[in-house]
Amino acid sequence: MKLPILALSVPLGIMLSPESLVRLGNLAGGGSFSHLLLALAALVAALGAGLILHPGLSSRGEGATLLLSRELGSVPAATLLLSSRISVTLLAATAVLVTAGYAFNEIFLYWFPNFGFAFLLLFLVLAANLAGERWALRLQVLAALLALSCLCILLFLGVLAEGAPLEAQSPINPSPHLALGAVLLFLGYDLVSPAENGPSRGAVLVLLGLVLLLFSCWAGISAHFVAWSSLADSTIPHILAAKRMLGQPGRYLIGTVVICGAVAMVNGLFIATTRTWLALSAQQLVPRFFQGRNQGRFYCLLSALVIGVLMMSGLAGEEELELYLRGALLLWLLKLGAHSLAASRHLRGSHAGVFASGMVVSCLFFGIVFGLLFTDPNRVQLTGFILLTLAGTAGFSWSWQQVVKRYL
Repeated sequence: MKLPILALSVPLGIMLSPESLVRLGNLAGGGSFSHLLLALAALVAALGAGLILHPGLSSRGEGATLLLSRELGSVPAATLLLSSRISVTLLAATAVLVTAGYAFNEIFLYWFPNFGFAFLLLFLVLAANLAGERWALRLQVLAALLALSCLCILLFLGVLAEGAPLEAQSPINPSPHLALGAVLLFLGYDLVSPAENGPSRGAVLVLLGLVLLLFSCWAGISAHFVAWSSLADSTIPHILAAKRMLGQPGRYLIGTVVICGAVAMVNGLFIATTRTWLALSAQQLVPRFFQGRNQGRFYCLLSALVIGVLMMSGLAGEEELELYLRGALLLWLLKLGAHSLAASRHLRGSHAGVFASGMVVSCLFFGIVFGLLFTDPNRVQLTGFILLTLAGTAGFSWSWQQVVKRYL
């Protein structure tokens, strides 16, 4: 019997990524209003998790690939899965690995090249995944638990610390884009496969509740030590808060959280996307280049190569990368909306009421995607990226399926 921590470490690693820490810190600038936004975002995530991890699906072993292809069609299924998984993996990995490299350079060893450390982390993740999913999961548990432990220690010591009292502050109302983006803090729960030997829906919901508690505590203590305006405008709000709490030891702790969170996010995305590629190739929705585990190893090598090229190209740290990453996250939300719709359609015959609630959840995700897109300052470029990514993956999937029908 598999321990739930093995499967739950993948979504936990996504939620504790450096990108999440920045978004959470900016959100904390809203004062007590941030706690309401976090609660609402966690509720949306819980509704989505409750539907796509429904026991009625688990009992049939319905994974995302089979479910989406059966209910929405093979081309839409492959398009949604490929566009969301691959774009997030490549872009998020590039962003967080370079962030971890800068954190190591600025906090621990000034003389060590930041890009050199980023490539070391990429090599570590690649080596674990090439060794097999068992080793990748071990690395995932280690990185996620280290990030979680250091953040909890920082919170505990921060409660005991006595910071200089801040002047009375009026809360800064988060922008609509930042408020809607709170949902992105809880992404990752769909990376748990609904299978009989996997964690139950209840375990995932408990994880979401614990992460909500952790995020709320961090937002509250950050707002206690750092001016709300500084949190809202900073690109490193978590580092500002940790330094204000404990000084240099706080920087060491938050630096460890950033580095371990980066490894957990990249490794978790490698695990999840490799599973998706293998599931798609098993249904002949994408090419199968090798047999067995070598197919997954080939995908990991190819992904690492592309990430390495993106890091060397200087894209990391540029506004374009942030723009593309926002688009990739919107594609992930779009996939969640479609996944919710497919799950509700599949369950409507055996579970009365699930279809109606599933339609509401699906529309909620689609509405959040539209809201984030409409409120983005670069909405035109963002829309173009999303459309091009969807068109490219749809064309690739459709072309391959034509080859399968005619020649295989």
